[in-house]
Amino acid sequence: MLDGYVALSSTLTLLLPVPATPLERFCLGEAVRDREALGGEDTELDCLRCAWMDQYTAQSSGATLQKDPPDPLEKGAESTVAQILAAIESLQHAMQTQIAAIVVDVNLLRADLRVVVESSVATEKQVTCLQSDMDMLKDSVAILKAKTHKLEARVNSHLRELYASPWSVGVTRIQEYLDGLRMPHLTEAQVEELEGEVLLEDLVEALGGMASRKAPGPEGLPVEFYHFYFAVLLPQLLEILHEA
Repeated sequence: MLDGYVALSSTLTLLLPVPATPLERFCLGEAVRDREALGGEDTELDCLRCAWMDQYTAQSSGATLQKDPPDPLEKGAESTVAQILAAIESLQHAMQTQIAAIVVDVNLLRADLRVVVESSVATEKQVTCLQSDMDMLKDSVAILKAKTHKLEARVNSHLRELYASPWSVGVTRIQEYLDGLRMPHLTEAQVEELEGEVLLEDLVEALGGMASRKAPGPEGLPVEFYHFYFAVLLPQLLEILHEA
């Protein structure tokens, strides 16, 4: 049982405050004197008082006064606050890292977008230049066609004036002049052939038989002109000759 009292007294020693006021010290002294008057028998109260006295004696002899034990809740709260602060700091660091990465990605996207915009602008300029070149080519083709039609019209008009216009000299005077000349007469077959309709083969043979560098005819055009524009002039010449 004494061991149980000792254990109880040890526990109470940690829980009960040390007597610090004069009244507490007086009560403690009276308890000690009562214990000595009773002949030194240990009772439950004596064990408690002895433990209390021993603690007080040790503290009064120069030992360091024991402070109240720290509250475990306060330690847990401080630890929790520290953990929360550490977690907040870690979260801030992670967020800053993510923000920096996002800023880098945004800058890269802006650079790519700038390249795309510049490329589109350059492409639009090229398209504009190509459209301008196409318009110029269309204008050139239109001008060339107009000049070709104008040239054909002039040649046709010139040929008509030469071969289809009425003669200014009377037929009688020409005949009188020809009758006075001594020229071989054509046979009737030759006359019929000359008076017959001019065929395309005849015209081709006549144009092909003209030698190069021949002097220009009455129309002022050299043989090379007829040879070069043979395909264009042949139908028109044939039509003019038929009209005449």
